[in-house]
Amino acid sequence: MGGSPTQQVKGASQEPSLPQAGTIEKQQLVPLIKALEQSRYGIRLIVYWLTDFARISEAVVPSFYDQLSAIGKQEKLDLLLFTRGGDIEAPWRIVTLMREFCNKFAVLVPYRAHSAGTMLAMGADEIVMTSMGVLSPIDPSRTHPLLPRREGATESEPISVQDMRHAMTFIKDTAKPGSEISYTPESMAQIVTALFDKIHP
Repeated sequence: MGGSPTQQVKGASQEPSLPQAGTIEKQQLVPLIKALEQSRYGIRLIVYWLTDFARISEAVVPSFYDQLSAIGKQEKLDLLLFTRGGDIEAPWRIVTLMREFCNKFAVLVPYRAHSAGTMLAMGADEIVMTSMGVLSPIDPSRTHPLLPRREGATESEPISVQDMRHAMTFIKDTAKPGSEISYTPESMAQIVTALFDKIHP
């Protein structure tokens, strides 16, 4: 159930598109989804499987809507999730959309659902994990049009909220009276200016 660097959302109700070369074949994918649905007592399944190069994003919501509309309103729905995380705004949007189409839903974690994936899982009525399943601490990342972009990238780089908090705490702690390093007001201004030169306030 691998995927390309772009996000993939697949439902058992429709024929999923052919994954990229080197991943599981299309004819193998549908029987696996159906077998998992049967093992879950007929609960319909949506698969949200991301490679390490893809991030959870609100851009996937229209694809979720298409699949959920094809399946229709259900008493219960399952979401098979595999991700290293992504935008912190996206889990709430995905969870609320899932709940529009079911009364109860579960998140299935076969291996990892990190960061924003953990947030998404926490929005479910049930989390089902294999012995290899892993959730993670939540290290939210934010994106913004004014944040820096890599050369050739269409979107700005995500910034870790925790990393920013740690950086600011470090600057404050090292500037305290009696610390090994003391900064003049001018030095502090240069440090903060250099930081916000790269990351918009």
